[in-house]
Amino acid sequence: MEKVGFTPDDPLLKLTAKARDAVQELAMAVHYAGCKGQVGDKD
Repeated sequence: MEKVGFTPDDPLLKLTAKARDAVQELAMAVHYAGCKGQVGDKD
């Protein structure tokens, strides 16, 4: 969005960044939920 002229303080750019972060957080939660306890196991 910055490449097409949105400034860093633009409200739409800020909301888009929040949405991106929320989707990334959701994707990670789904990923780890599917690992079924295997993440971090030392066996």
